[in-house]
Amino acid sequence: ACPPEIVGSALALQNAIGFALTIASISWATAVVSDLGPKVSWLLLPGPVLGVIALLPLLRGRQAG
Repeated sequence: ACPPEIVGSALALQNAIGFALTIASISWATAVVSDLGPKVSWLLLPGPVLGVIALLPLLRGRQAG
């Protein structure tokens, strides 16, 4: 949490960090695929799988409530 008068700045900073991470990860993935071939795209699979597993408790809680 942050003071109400800096909420906009905090959100802008968080958004900028998110975009920077996205640009870095897309650049990294593009370089790896071009260097090692498309077979390494399987390295990206754990991220979405772990994300879905992490969201399952939230989905179950929503169904029960």
